[in-house]
Amino acid sequence: MRFISAKAHGFFDYIAGFIILNFSWALDIEGLGPAVYLPVSVGATIIILALFTNFQLGSSRYISLNAHLLIDLAIGAFFALSPWLFNYADVSYIPHLVAGAAIFLVAALTNPETAKAVRIPKEPPEMPRGR
Repeated sequence: MRFISAKAHGFFDYIAGFIILNFSWALDIEGLGPAVYLPVSVGATIIILALFTNFQLGSSRYISLNAHLLIDLAIGAFFALSPWLFNYADVSYIPHLVAGAAIFLVAALTNPETAKAVRIPKEPPEMPRGR
């Protein structure tokens, strides 16, 4: 039962990416460890991935939506588990767990058939020649 459209998924990617990118400052997490760097890396990755995906809100369109969704599943699981993988659960774990679960669920519930993919020609079209 995949009911989230590709366009809605794209909006979620940009909004979630921006929010996660700013986690460390918004939540006032101090220090220079993974609790600070991972949200910045994950947020930037989500935004860049959306920019390069072949769907309505992508700009470069090099990555298929199916590949994008698989990467989102991995990012969501990784981000949800990162406080325990990198031993900073005592500093912050609830925002990471919630955001990671949201990324995972949105990816799992997105219907890739709703994407209006744009085919990128392999070669530029020939220009008409003058007389």
